[in-house]
Amino acid sequence: MRIDAWLQEASERLRKATISSHRLDAEVLLTSVLQKDRSYLHAHGEDTLDEPGKQRADGYLRRREQRMPIAYILGRKEFYGRDFTVTPSVLIPRPETETLIELIENLPLSPQARIADIGCGSGAIAITLKLNQPTRQLIATDISPDALAIAQENATQLGADIIFLQGDLLKPLRNQVDVIVANLPYVDRDWERSPETNFEPALALFAENHGLALIERLLLAAGAHLAEAGYVVLEADPEQHDAIVSFAKKQSLRHVRTEGYVVILSR
Repeated sequence: MRIDAWLQEASERLRKATISSHRLDAEVLLTSVLQKDRSYLHAHGEDTLDEPGKQRADGYLRRREQRMPIAYILGRKEFYGRDFTVTPSVLIPRPETETLIELIENLPLSPQARIADIGCGSGAIAITLKLNQPTRQLIATDISPDALAIAQENATQLGADIIFLQGDLLKPLRNQVDVIVANLPYVDRDWERSPETNFEPALALFAENHGLALIERLLLAAGAHLAEAGYVVLEADPEQHDAIVSFAKKQSLRHVRTEGYVVILSR
């Protein structure tokens, strides 16, 4: 089968699966199989796919038709310009989380700041912060041993020296830190969401109390683990921000800034 014929058929099948990015998705899957960029597909549409390549591409296509996220099909996701290994054991890094990185970079922190990434998942946040400023001390925790294994794999592949600790929220921390950063589960199970999220780990996605249960638990314990004038940087749905700020004030945490999905609090 020719490249252009496979792309046309794949795009149509994904369109019927109600995937709006059907053509782009088809191209991304085939570029991964061929180890070429998308411009190659456009310039070599008349070339023939060999049988092993077609079988692999067809396998990817079947999984995407079932609404499996492309990141899980390919086993990787770009975040802040770097490729991270992802599996169904970890949440797929989102573009909106890159705002969290940028906001932390703008905080008045020393180059030796101690930062704890709580519920680190793939390790994308902790690894990015460490690689952007290698003199920082980064601690990454997660309750899931499978998630920690992926995060450690990513840290090794990308050359980031990070302390990994398994445990529930802040419990693994032994010393105070300058920043607590957390992209915790904040999705309410009653929210409307895309079928792709059915493939992501429920442990990393959902929380009780309208999605706020884990965030509130973290805020209750944050004071004991924050250095003087330390920061708590959280990702959550914008509709949750007012409730988070209100709850934080009761824990003697002041609101510093809100941008996009990110809320910044301070002692």
